[in-house]
Amino acid sequence: MRQWVTALGLLAATTAHALPGDEIYAKPGRRVDIGGRALNLYCTGHGSPTVVLEAGLGGRASAWAEVQPALAKSVRVCGYDRAGYAFSDPDSQPRTSGRIAADLYAVLRNAKERGPFVLIGATFGTFDLRLFAARHLASVAGMLLVNPSPEDEELQPASPTVERIDRNGLDHAIYCRDAARRGELKRDWHGCVPAENPNYSTALNAARSRMLRRPEIWSALVSEWQNIRDSAAEVKAARTRFPFPVVILSADREQSSDGNDIDKKALHEAWLHWIAWQDAMKTLSVDCLVMRAQTDSRTLETSNPTLVVDAARRLISALRGHKRLAP
Repeated sequence: MRQWVTALGLLAATTAHALPGDEIYAKPGRRVDIGGRALNLYCTGHGSPTVVLEAGLGGRASAWAEVQPALAKSVRVCGYDRAGYAFSDPDSQPRTSGRIAADLYAVLRNAKERGPFVLIGATFGTFDLRLFAARHLASVAGMLLVNPSPEDEELQPASPTVERIDRNGLDHAIYCRDAARRGELKRDWHGCVPAENPNYSTALNAARSRMLRRPEIWSALVSEWQNIRDSAAEVKAARTRFPFPVVILSADREQSSDGNDIDKKALHEAWLHWIAWQDAMKTLSVDCLVMRAQTDSRTLETSNPTLVVDAARRLISALRGHKRLAP
């Protein structure tokens, strides 16, 4: 499935569970200059290898609010806000995965974080990490890709149903951006600024409300979305078989859908293609493990964070023990 559900979901919500200590994401961590712009970085914990987290389309560092502290008990973990999101400065250039991968490299280098890194990304964010890895092989020890976006999903023609749903999502993001530019965004404003989430701390609720009223966050989302086919083309052109271990963690259940029979059939066919593309991801590495989550969620990092943490620990254990992942 394309990006619209996860994008708007991540902007509207961070997690479905009450999180002690989520206040860390309500204020800047460490703003790192990358050459005229600063990106906001949160690094916690100690231990090697350092884990780097990359959110999906529309996501912020807080998308990993349960994953980061769990992993930080045994390793160093760094999450960050991409350009334009939360506490990171916006970028005037089109937000393609190539541009994002360059930002990520710059922020880690300028923060003096030491690799090789374990890269963990979700959905659209896996484009960014695959490009980062292709460009900086020596800086990567392994990767965990959560519901990874297949490049062919964006590059091949989709059904009119899928194209319409995708366009509706993008149009909504543009609407929110334009309303924010006019200073019109208020709480519950047409889904742009949701009501307070009772599972969040007061600090995070307040910060989220302020963030979603800023045009920069919507501009970043719109730019990533509008340039997603260019991002997919960049990933496809750079595709290689990585020499390090890779874990693919994907949902194995089809999401339910409303609508007429034609729409349901089109979405079912899109699901079958998505599953096939997930299976094809095993060719990304000489040592690739494909894991299936017993859920239909496309945002496992927020809905099923324990699954993500367990998969990450399995990867880290294999790296530390110099063992293969795949049987």
